Amino acid sequence: MRKAFLPVLFLLATTVAHAQFYAPDTEFHDRSQRTFPVEAARVLAWRQNGAQDLIASVTYKLEMTEARESVWHIQWLDAGKNPVREKEVRYPESLLAEGPTFFREVFRQLCGDDWRPKAGAPAGLDAAFWEGAKLAGVSRLEALGAAGAFTAGVRQSGASAADAARIAGTLAHGTMPLLGNGLTLDGLLLSRAAAWLCLAEQLAGMPDDAAWTPILFLSGRERPARAVWQAAVPSPGTERGAAGRFWDLILRTPSTKDCFLFAAQKDQRQFALPAMLYPAQFDRAWMTLLVEVSDEVVGREMMPRLFEYGPNVSTRGGVGGGHWGARMVGGAMGQWLEALSAFQPPPHDYTSYQPVLKKALSAARAAGNDESASITALAPLVNLGLDEGGGALIPLATVTARDLLGYGWETAGLQFGYTHNFLSGNLGDPEGAEAIARPALDQFKGVDPFFKKPKVAPRNPLRDLRRLQYVGSSLSEGAFMENLPNDWKTPPARYLSRRWLDRGGINGFEMLVRGKAKPEELRAMLDRMRREGGPLAVCNLVNHDPGYKYPAVIDLLDLRGELLAEMPWTYQERVKAMDEEGREGSKLHAFDRAQALEKLGWEHLAFPNHYLIFTQYLIGNAEASAKRFYDQVQPFVTERVGFSNNTGPARYALAWIEDDEKMKRRAIEDSATFSHSDLKMQITDAVLRNDVARATKVIDACVERYNGRNEPLIKDWLPLLPALLDPQHADYGRALDTFPDDQSWIFLRWALARQSKLSVEDTVRLFRGKTDGAEGIFAAAARGDKNRFLALYTQVTLPAMARVVITHEFLKLNNYPQPKEQPDLKPPGARPIDELVREELRRQKE
Repeated sequence: MRKAFLPVLFLLATTVAHAQFYAPDTEFHDRSQRTFPVEAARVLAWRQNGAQDLIASVTYKLEMTEARESVWHIQWLDAGKNPVREKEVRYPESLLAEGPTFFREVFRQLCGDDWRPKAGAPAGLDAAFWEGAKLAGVSRLEALGAAGAFTAGVRQSGASAADAARIAGTLAHGTMPLLGNGLTLDGLLLSRAAAWLCLAEQLAGMPDDAAWTPILFLSGRERPARAVWQAAVPSPGTERGAAGRFWDLILRTPSTKDCFLFAAQKDQRQFALPAMLYPAQFDRAWMTLLVEVSDEVVGREMMPRLFEYGPNVSTRGGVGGGHWGARMVGGAMGQWLEALSAFQPPPHDYTSYQPVLKKALSAARAAGNDESASITALAPLVNLGLDEGGGALIPLATVTARDLLGYGWETAGLQFGYTHNFLSGNLGDPEGAEAIARPALDQFKGVDPFFKKPKVAPRNPLRDLRRLQYVGSSLSEGAFMENLPNDWKTPPARYLSRRWLDRGGINGFEMLVRGKAKPEELRAMLDRMRREGGPLAVCNLVNHDPGYKYPAVIDLLDLRGELLAEMPWTYQERVKAMDEEGREGSKLHAFDRAQALEKLGWEHLAFPNHYLIFTQYLIGNAEASAKRFYDQVQPFVTERVGFSNNTGPARYALAWIEDDEKMKRRAIEDSATFSHSDLKMQITDAVLRNDVARATKVIDACVERYNGRNEPLIKDWLPLLPALLDPQHADYGRALDTFPDDQSWIFLRWALARQSKLSVEDTVRLFRGKTDGAEGIFAAAARGDKNRFLALYTQVTLPAMARVVITHEFLKLNNYPQPKEQPDLKPPGARPIDELVREELRRQKE
């Protein structure tokens, strides 16, 4: 037997593991490469066992030499933990970037001469892989069910090339939901898929390059996946189905419209959500659009099966996304229970979960829709996913009980945690959030990193964040940033190399920056991330995140433009880049800036920055363009709550200035979302119409819904409204002096002053005679104090309605000229993507 480690090797790192949850201390391996040598050894052991069941487990040791060569020592053990076989696998770091060659070379070394499969007939290899993709369904659990059912009927030592390819296709495509949130299971399934594909190629005696595309892409190697796909020659007559069409779409840099129209095709429904989700990872505007159309695109029957995407949609899709994700929690946990119930553990697997599962099923049924009782019912089973993470690495074909239990623990953390975050954040429902956080943090162990600023302390906080190193969650990644494990602190690239090519790139790159890496080192690492990964691997590095150091470094290296050029789906950051250019370079006139921003919006068919465009037109004294844009943008606004927060109220204020009753009513209708801003605009309108009864009714609804602090103040003042309208009233002075000075009502204060035709002195008194801040600029406007007004104009931040009237006063004071030409920028035939999607859906029904 060959000795594992030669004494001449200079050991930089050594790891030994026997646990079911394991994380080899690799450097710059992607999520599938990191466990591939071990997972391939387990799949080979399963195949080699046949009916004899000689091999009971696999162990490994990993070293890295001074020359950055990875050296693995793999042992296959019997039930008595005696070695049955062992192999040394070694490769240079450069092999990691060589696509399928890495997997083939490692597999070749693992097989050796004694376990090398005999090549047979190659027929059907490629077709079988894509058949497997179709079997994968739309979730990890569906794919595991299909793969498990298939392998149960396959004789272990007699699996054909087509059998192995089919299993590979199913396992690989089962990880599609990692486009939302990655889980520990994803790297394992991709590793196992790669092992089955290597076996299929050896059994067929030929390569199948195209089949490697999903494994490479989903492992984070987007650019290499594109090269492999484009170079692969399709087998004559092979139909790759919806999966093949999906990869053909994604790997040719499609537009957002292309992605959504692909999703609208009914024969592509299996990949509809991934197609829409891809651009949504670059810009939240597309996530909002996804939320708007997804139910219609995928249909009622499929929607509950998409539960694994819930947390990602929830955190990136605004209020609508939060509602989208919140309805997925029950389905996620229910499907997990069903999968565990149907699972047949392979030999040597952990089985002590079964009585716990039985009790959990009974208790969950009894709990019904009671969230707290459901959490109590699930907790003992969920906690096994954390407590039983250690165990022998047994031979397997697809999955083990511990894999499924770990999946359940991570899923519970993501689903319940992100629903809590939505309720406490976007929805403003602290009581609903606490109703989830209290039982979850009390009974689920270690899920606290998934909860954002809960009001209750966890009973059993997570002791070691490394358990979450495979989980794609911004919250858990943020926890790493603040509490990095000691053995990950040096060198500065440690975190990045452990989570190599994870989507976004922020945290790993930030660690380099905080570790004081030199500019040339940062540039070289970012170039490597782009070269070995692709747009998804660095997509968040164009963001302007407050509290992080990396944005300044990206600007210092002058890389923002290069990165944005590789990400045509990124919209908001393009707007910010345009703003930077405007401030630092050409200093665009407000009208020119509005035009540039509007053109960018028409290019993308989306306007998440509609308020900025509208107000820039007003600041540029292009009122006609502002009105035109407001009318034209309506069908393109998918996030109506955001619209009701600013652009709708701004249009109302402009209509008030012009005394346009019809437009005021329309602005209120356009903003009717029951958002906080919507209700405050309705209160403002009612007060300006002297409709105290309606104002009081809406105030009460607002307080009940949002528990606001400034609404009761205006309600208490309302009895003085008649006094403000009548200078002869005994309480006139009190009405002026006690009007709530909260900035939320500053537009209402000005509007009442103008409608009541208050004198200059009384208007200034209404604004407390201030000379600074929001009240100061309105007081200066009342006095006609041009110097003070201009001094405050660029300093004061104002709500949308107040900003419009102050802009109006600014233009009057400065006699600002209107642009000579105000062209209509909307391209002929431009239509919203959601409208095009619905048209395509209707066409297919005809």
